[in-house]
Amino acid sequence: MMTLSLMRSRTNLNDYLTTPAVILRAMDYKEADQLLTVYTRTKGKITVLAKGIKKNASKLRGSLQLFSLTELTLVFGKTFPIVINAQYENNFAVIRSDFTRMSYASYYAELLDQLLVSDEQDETLFLLIVQTMNLLSYIDPWLATKVLEIRLLAHLGYTMELSRCQICAQPIDIRQPVHGINGGIVCPHCLTKEAMSTVLLNTESITLLKALSALPFLLMDYLAFSSEAPKQLDDYLDLQLAYILDKPLKTRRFLRNIIESV
Repeated sequence: MMTLSLMRSRTNLNDYLTTPAVILRAMDYKEADQLLTVYTRTKGKITVLAKGIKKNASKLRGSLQLFSLTELTLVFGKTFPIVINAQYENNFAVIRSDFTRMSYASYYAELLDQLLVSDEQDETLFLLIVQTMNLLSYIDPWLATKVLEIRLLAHLGYTMELSRCQICAQPIDIRQPVHGINGGIVCPHCLTKEAMSTVLLNTESITLLKALSALPFLLMDYLAFSSEAPKQLDDYLDLQLAYILDKPLKTRRFLRNIIESV
């Protein structure tokens, strides 16, 4: 097996990169290798090759677990960057030991993979991913996931306007139930004129949505809400994601089934 020192003698040092990354997806590749989709601090979303990771003797296996935060050292080859060293910084053991939290982490991965393009550095987004993975470790997983969804959409430019009608731009009194549409809410007058998909939102749901978009992360665990708010918020965010994505997310549908069966 080629050693790192020998590889450096044949490769320019500029072809190496060391960066923290969150492991989002793993796909088998050849007999003992895997292709990993990772979100890195310095390169954004990229696909890397972990050679020999499926072998029992692989030194990479423990540091390249799904959903872990890991410092990767990569060498850039002709096709995929190759992982030559990995040291995990946080393997989010609480998530890994809980089926429900792992299910939500799988949804994180699918959502990020579908919404984000490759090779676009975004340190703010990297920090959001890490912070919401931390949230998923200790607060209600549904709540942590709404923080990711709402702030991710806003960061990507899909802000939801919750004070004015999306059609006529007139202010709306959100102290009364309103109808949510793609990108915001709609006034009663425009609702009767336009054919559109809508979701009923009461004052509590709108207040909760605003809190999830703005509160410091440390305060999220103190939020209290009724059993009605999660369904309204999920329906509303379903509407937003259906407009943005080409196809529904399998893991999101699975989680909705879990929630509705409780």
